Amino acid sequence: MIARNKKGFTLIELLVVVLIIGILASIAVPQYMKAVEKSRVGEATSALASIRTSVERYKSNTNTMPSSFGSLDVTFKDTAGSTITGGTAALKFFNVFLPSASATTLTATRNSSTSYGTYTVTLNLTTGALTIACGTGIDTATCNSLIDK
Repeated sequence: MIARNKKGFTLIELLVVVLIIGILASIAVPQYMKAVEKSRVGEATSALASIRTSVERYKSNTNTMPSSFGSLDVTFKDTAGSTITGGTAALKFFNVFLPSASATTLTATRNSSTSYGTYTVTLNLTTGALTIACGTGIDTATCNSLIDK
């Protein structure tokens, strides 16, 4: 009788490895997507902070609220690369709205539906507090975890 040299993996061993990889991927991909969405919230936070300081400078110089982004000393580019001068800035991931004369908040609304749904990031002009309002397609716990408190 000839002895056979067994080399390689059995089908069961290969299936177990594929199963383990699938389980790890099912854990890692949602965490990766959450990290990406948190970085996008960072874009909104940065834009809101820049607008807030610019609005404060404008108010201290003119004693009124600015009526458009063109009045401010910061510039924003839209997705086409044009300078934004109106009351709404369509950034890459958010629409930022310039406040009215009586408003005390700046808002940035997610401009496209994502796996995280829609939500709005709000910056209080008086206190500097950052909040998030959950929209459709996102649970409250996930939504609230997108900003650092």
